[in-house]
Amino acid sequence: MSLLTLTDAVTPQLIVHISAGSLAILSGAAALSVRKGARLHRVFGTVFFLSILAMSVMGAYLAVLIPQRATAVVGLFTFYFVATAWMTVKRREGTTGAFEIAACVFAFAAAAVLMVMPASIRGSKFFYVPEIIVLGVDDFLAAARVIHKNIQERIDTQKR
Repeated sequence: MSLLTLTDAVTPQLIVHISAGSLAILSGAAALSVRKGARLHRVFGTVFFLSILAMSVMGAYLAVLIPQRATAVVGLFTFYFVATAWMTVKRREGTTGAFEIAACVFAFAAAAVLMVMPASIRGSKFFYVPEIIVLGVDDFLAAARVIHKNIQERIDTQKR
């Protein structure tokens, strides 16, 4: 049973989702229009980052209420990709912390969900089962690469 339908009145959550997405488009364009590394570029980039996070979380939440499980997963993946990209820029090179471990656990969990999900969305007009299975396999491989890289970095550090 759906808590919301696509024809329901505009909700505060939908307003936040649309506003955050609109702000992300504007701040992303602004960040691209100024010199990379400049103070304004960093400000616009931070606004873009926060806007995308808000948009993706609210989109995933709304998708669960409709319910559109596959769309909820896309919202969570968007959050994951943006958050890990941000940490790639902010983190010191060669360091691994709790965030990276949590992101890896999320990647494995999302892959597991994607591998199980096709049985629950058969007949969906938005997603095709083979594509979701491919995403799940790719997610498992990406998480395995992260683990391999972290292990290799620790081995290299111990050799020094």
